[in-house]
Amino acid sequence: MTITPAKSQPNCAIVINTRPAPMGLELEALLKQNEISSLFQPALQNQPVNNALANLDLISLSQATLIFISRSAVNAFYQQIKNQPDLVATIKQHPRIFAVGQSSAKQLTEQFKLNPNQVEYPAQSDSEGLLAMDFFHAVDKHPKVFIFKGVDGRELLNEQLHSRGFEVSEWSLYKRLEIEYPDASQRWKSAQVILATSRDIAHSVTNSLKTDDSTDLNHWSWLVFSDRIKSELLALGIEKSRIHTCEQMDNSSIIKHIKQLAK
Repeated sequence: MTITPAKSQPNCAIVINTRPAPMGLELEALLKQNEISSLFQPALQNQPVNNALANLDLISLSQATLIFISRSAVNAFYQQIKNQPDLVATIKQHPRIFAVGQSSAKQLTEQFKLNPNQVEYPAQSDSEGLLAMDFFHAVDKHPKVFIFKGVDGRELLNEQLHSRGFEVSEWSLYKRLEIEYPDASQRWKSAQVILATSRDIAHSVTNSLKTDDSTDLNHWSWLVFSDRIKSELLALGIEKSRIHTCEQMDNSSIIKHIKQLAK
């Protein structure tokens, strides 16, 4: 399913900011502070999966290791249990909560009023970083893992934990809907950089650009977060020299890379 936004007047921009809200809006504010002209074109919109946690068992929740893969997963989880005091209390007291990145960990501590040290996260904010943590090699201690995520995605995390002997349960809390921009090939033409911070975003963005058969995807520099996203873009025909990896997912690192690419 795709969503087509209302058309607006063309805008001259250095970067096409495709990050969904709220991350995209936060980045947009910082781009403005750094005097970097941008066009906010979120590539995805999240749709909650109703009653996704209807079968969540209180005892199992308290015994399992919990993994939240994104801020969207944290928010969707919170929205579904915020009126269930027993579940909220279990999270507040839970000893084994992990987030894939620092921003997700921060949102968990803020929404559930947790001790910041209660949520662990890897230095490298992706599935590989999480899997490299010592805890996820100790299958004899806490073999049950709950992963809170969006529909589809994170196959690597599931597969690797299963192969290591963990009992994995996935809880899909939201669907990612592509937002289509039929006039993207023209509106984005003056930009130098396009953000593609996930594989889903990469596909959504390139689908919008492909509505014009004459579009050359190598017209832009592409800023990505991981080798997996880079591989997706390579498979779509984008040259290796046009793809640049931002190892850190924080906004200051994104801005630093945009400045370097826009020179």
